[in-house]
Amino acid sequence: MKNSGLIRKLQSLIEKNLYLSKSQIRGKFGQANGYCDNHIWFFKEPSYIRILKNEIGFIFEEDIVVDIFIAQYFLGREFRNVFYYEYKDPKYKVYNFLY
Repeated sequence: MKNSGLIRKLQSLIEKNLYLSKSQIRGKFGQANGYCDNHIWFFKEPSYIRILKNEIGFIFEEDIVVDIFIAQYFLGREFRNVFYYEYKDPKYKVYNFLY
């Protein structure tokens, strides 16, 4: 998926889930991955392409979503992150990791 597709996906996640409670997120996405803590939850997206996977991260303050990001993995290694910055321009930034 190209950067613009990831940005659109994150925009949609932000519009639908920013400022929701933990219980609302759990109701929409199910149980978070086992390596989460009280302040950050991760959810793996189902993928038909086994070599490429996305993970959505929700960051909480006082049990409310205050930030969301997408981490993308290729062959099990993280290679791209997309972040949302509310008061910055551009609001969405893509960070690519080179190996």
